[in-house]
Amino acid sequence: MKDSPRIKIVYIITRLERGGSPDVVLSLFEHLDERRFDKYLIYGPTSNFPPCFDAIKQAYKDRIILLPSLVRSVNPVKDCVAFNFLLNFFKKQKFQIVHTHTSKAGFIGRIAAKLSGTPIIIHTPHGHIFYGYFNLLMNKAIIFIERALARITDKIITLTESGKADYVRLKIAHADKFVPIYCGINLEKFLNAQIERNLLKERLAIKEKFVVGTVSRLDPVKGMQYFINAANLISKKLPDV
Repeated sequence: MKDSPRIKIVYIITRLERGGSPDVVLSLFEHLDERRFDKYLIYGPTSNFPPCFDAIKQAYKDRIILLPSLVRSVNPVKDCVAFNFLLNFFKKQKFQIVHTHTSKAGFIGRIAAKLSGTPIIIHTPHGHIFYGYFNLLMNKAIIFIERALARITDKIITLTESGKADYVRLKIAHADKFVPIYCGINLEKFLNAQIERNLLKERLAIKEKFVVGTVSRLDPVKGMQYFINAANLISKKLPDV
């Protein structure tokens, strides 16, 4: 029996700066079954790549493409250049699936995919920017744009059920369009966490203490002020924390 042709897919992300979203995209790209998929990855200018990027780039070479005009901020000239590149690239490569990640790549990439005749368009926003980032007018504009883009998107993948609920509540699209998929985590580097934790606590002279922490960038939208306020209250009542 003749083997079925591989499905041609391209992932697009605005940038691969070290963090959660790039880790997810690189993991998807690296581990997608090459026997079934012919895969590409397009990304914008990046200054701080995840540790795994160099090895993946070396392995896939010209299948991983830097698009210099794909930038996070609104830039009409660069946005048009990025759009034209994607439109022509999609037409030439004839992808069966275009999977966009994050806001700017999702905006430009989905329109280019639709106009190029791509059969399946998927978007993963990795959270959303409907509130906490911009003023009220900009928030409304973003919601309007996302509603329009949802019409040309086959599926939108959210990271959580609550993320899906936000989109449905704001009437971005009907609930059937959203698929919550939790991020897969490589547990290997956490297997010896207990040993490392004990060594670190001993080094900091807090071996008998119960430690509570968080990992996040210092940005208002991450709500770090709540953690700091809570830590202040708890430390007064529970001296062993």
